[in-house]
Amino acid sequence: DGLTEFPLDVSEYDSKMFNSSFQSGTENLKKRAEYIFQTRPKHDTWSVSTWSLQLSRSMILQHGTEQDKSNLPAATSHHNNPRKQGLKRKVTKRATTKVARRKR
Repeated sequence: DGLTEFPLDVSEYDSKMFNSSFQSGTENLKKRAEYIFQTRPKHDTWSVSTWSLQLSRSMILQHGTEQDKSNLPAATSHHNNPRKQGLKRKVTKRATTKVARRKR
């Protein structure tokens, strides 16, 4: 599985823990998006937001290797599909409500 359990107290961390965690994380990223390590030479200086963008499904479909694309899970959300033309929302007439007026 490659997961390392870290202590809650930061003072107990050592360089061996950080290095093993970094190595296993890098290996997982290589499995998911190999194209980054092959075509993006400055990936080691990226921020979290750049990694998030490059690891997105759409970027892997655009730039990923065939292996990267085959590793993607099946698309599940209908929100990312193009809108179907011709469908319109039904509008129904509402009944008017009469409000009783106070007698003066």
